[in-house]
Amino acid sequence: KKLNELNAKLKIVMAREKETKSALDSAWRDLSDQKKENTTVTQQLNSARSEVQQLRHQLKEQINSAQMRNDRTSTMERSVTDVRRAMIQQQKEWEISEANFQSEIEVLKQRLQDQ
Repeated sequence: KKLNELNAKLKIVMAREKETKSALDSAWRDLSDQKKENTTVTQQLNSARSEVQQLRHQLKEQINSAQMRNDRTSTMERSVTDVRRAMIQQQKEWEISEANFQSEIEVLKQRLQDQ
């Protein structure tokens, strides 16, 4: 009778051991799957980081290029303004010269008439 009880207990212990082993094997598989998934996520994250770095670099280049264009545009605008001022000044000088010539012509006409 004791032997039967011990055999029954042994069967229970063996069944629990089998369940525990099965659960442990399942946990190891899950852990392995999780490691694979973590590796994949890490690779994707590294890839995304690399892409972000490239995009930042491109953005910096575009900003620098835009700043250079703005600098060139500002320089050209200043040059145009300087040329415009010079042309206005030259036009004033010509108007003064023209007025002086008209004046001289009138003086010369008057002299001719007086002779």
